[in-house]
Amino acid sequence: MKRLSLPLLLFFMACISASAEEYRIDGVYPSHWWVGMKNPKLQIMIYGSNVNENSFSISYPGIQLLKVNKVENRNYVFLDILISPSAKPGGAKVVFKNADGSTTATEFSLKPRRQGNGSQFAQGVTSSDFIYLLMPDRFSNGDPTNDKIAGLKDQSLN
Repeated sequence: MKRLSLPLLLFFMACISASAEEYRIDGVYPSHWWVGMKNPKLQIMIYGSNVNENSFSISYPGIQLLKVNKVENRNYVFLDILISPSAKPGGAKVVFKNADGSTTATEFSLKPRRQGNGSQFAQGVTSSDFIYLLMPDRFSNGDPTNDKIAGLKDQSLN
């Protein structure tokens, strides 16, 4: 009887250790964002081995975690956050709490926006940006001998 129970015990322990897989954080995307953006909502993707088996929190003044979206793939989780207009640039800690109570943190950076948005740079698209599309040589037929291919039904290329 003892001989049968030892292999059974070892098999049971192997099954338990296989189900308690380790998790690893490979990255956060985007790795940073800017304070003072027009739309304060942002979704962060966290990826790594078995990351969606954790609970999540963000500890930073001005950032609120709205929702944790766990998907079918255990290696991805998406966090919906709200960045208040009063948030200051700095490093926000995204904290992962494992089922056994251990915690890990990774950083998500908030950066200041450049001065002069819309006045010194990035003023939008103007008609001068489309001059490339008006060049007639971009549409010339360089080799008319390859316009008609034997065996194709449409031979009306002009």
